[in-house]
Amino acid sequence: MDKPYRKPLTPDEPYPSLETFGELDRDYFFGRNDEIAELVQLVQSAPLVLLYGKSGYGKSSLLQAGVFPQLRESGYIPILIRFQFEISISLSDQVLTQIAQAVTSGALDAPLPILSTASPKPTQSLEGEVLAPDSLWEYCYRASFWTPDGEPAVPVLVFDQFEEVFTRGSQRRGELERLVAELSDVIQGRIPERARPRIQRGEINIEHVRAGAPVRVLLAQREDYLVQLLALSPHLRTLDVTANSLHLGALSFGAATDAARKPGLARSLVTPAIAVEIAARAAGLESPPPVDKQADTWVEPAFWAFFALDSTKREFKKTNPQLIWQSSTAAPATL
Repeated sequence: MDKPYRKPLTPDEPYPSLETFGELDRDYFFGRNDEIAELVQLVQSAPLVLLYGKSGYGKSSLLQAGVFPQLRESGYIPILIRFQFEISISLSDQVLTQIAQAVTSGALDAPLPILSTASPKPTQSLEGEVLAPDSLWEYCYRASFWTPDGEPAVPVLVFDQFEEVFTRGSQRRGELERLVAELSDVIQGRIPERARPRIQRGEINIEHVRAGAPVRVLLAQREDYLVQLLALSPHLRTLDVTANSLHLGALSFGAATDAARKPGLARSLVTPAIAVEIAARAAGLESPPPVDKQADTWVEPAFWAFFALDSTKREFKKTNPQLIWQSSTAAPATL
């Protein structure tokens, strides 16, 4: 769920400026309906999905405010993962830690993973038996997952800004390759050697393994690091990372207009004329295009967001002198 990165959006201040839309902001996020529907369908039908696009095109906002709420409604529980490369905890254990946080927060009903870094003392069973730390594969196949309402759940491991593994995490290349191979084993049901003794002891039900991938994996990253991602393909084995993918492109003219107007609809903060004017200026036009040309007019999301921050305030001051701007958050964005 949302982190306390800023105060919540409200009908009076429905725009997050240049910050990312969070999951609690879903009622103020507009302009990406087609992309949301396509990405949700991909996650529900494929074990590995890739979302990619230019920097500033709104991938994080699309995920958190658009895709995550719809996934939850259908029993798919998104778990947002951003690696911390400055700490010594392994990348695999960082994934397990994020799953544990989802469990302890109540977003996911499941047993807690046994982490090698959780405590200086080894984890013990009720009988006093020392329990070995889980690998990611072992945890995913020994656990049962449920929604907070008690319905069967499918965790979705969402690796946002995955390009950071090639920039900030370049010194942990070997560790990354092992994690990618482990994720490949998880979503393809391939049994690693270290897990076979646990299956033989009955700690992992072989029928659970045969039932198919218990989780989904969604990678989101900048398109200029696709070559580096494809270089990891040997560690994915038979998986094609681009087979189920969505390229996030520019905003259509209509979507850019909706993103400006609809968040403030409850308070009539932006008139249709001002919304169209904002979209036109962001598209580099001196005036709005004719209606029959709008379908062929595209708006760069990052440029539009920066432009709208200043433009909307200026237009409001001219046309709505009674409006009081209470903070710098009162302007639309698509980041």
